[in-house]
Amino acid sequence: MLKIGIVLGWFLTLAAFSLARAGDNQVSANAFVGDAACLSCHREKVEPYIHTAHHLTSRMAGQNSILGKFTDGENILKTSNPELLYRMNRNENGSFQTAVIGIPPDTTSRTERFDLVIGSGGKGQTYLYWKGDELFQLPVTYWTELGQWVNSPGYRDGFPDFGRRVLPRCLDCHASHFESLAPPLNRYRTTAF
Repeated sequence: MLKIGIVLGWFLTLAAFSLARAGDNQVSANAFVGDAACLSCHREKVEPYIHTAHHLTSRMAGQNSILGKFTDGENILKTSNPELLYRMNRNENGSFQTAVIGIPPDTTSRTERFDLVIGSGGKGQTYLYWKGDELFQLPVTYWTELGQWVNSPGYRDGFPDFGRRVLPRCLDCHASHFESLAPPLNRYRTTAF
């Protein structure tokens, strides 16, 4: 199935490029018009593809794309550090991940919004946030097989770290489409995902 998803992904990118070129001879090789442009003529190929793990590997964060639980009691990740926990919340402005540091009543916190979802959810999902046009990984991931929030891969337990830059090398495998900007290496066109 992965092989089919990759082939269809390339097919859709090439088809989108061809459609873009048909309307404008000045379009660059980086042109990407999205799935909708292919759907009207290639529905039989696009509809199965949009449900593959390859297609779902990167998406905008939203109520339907984040698999993690936000209900009281299921939205907390306790760490090995008794002075650090993470809380996941959702409201009308989006979904948020907060590191709460200290012992009540003397606590500080840092909150970042879930902006992008990485991972189809077959095993889990990790999340990214924008700071201007720079992309960073959030420290808490949802592990589907366990049905709970866990430290993001490679994160040290008990240390809040919102500073991990998402480099193009990461997105080569974990995104369907992205456009890098000039350094630093974690700068991207925010409308290209």
